[in-house]
Amino acid sequence: LVPKWYADFVDVDQQRLIELVNAAFYMEIEPLMDLTAAAVAIMFNGTNLREMRNLHETIEVSLPDSVRLRRNIFRRVSSFLAPGTILFTS
Repeated sequence: LVPKWYADFVDVDQQRLIELVNAAFYMEIEPLMDLTAAAVAIMFNGTNLREMRNLHETIEVSLPDSVRLRRNIFRRVSSFLAPGTILFTS
């Protein structure tokens, strides 16, 4: 659980959330990295395989070209998902 302000901060549309993820990881702000990764994981929660794949592709297209950064982001997102949930990584 997080304070209401944190939850409200990441309660934004998908594109804005991706921008926050990019900013957090680019500036290496650990608490913001965790918060935005958890918010992305929540977006994945309850989606079927097709929806999850579409969401993953949307996020990946919006990320910088750095493979290392993409892996770090999806690794952190995965840490907030239910055990056994697999994200598609490139």
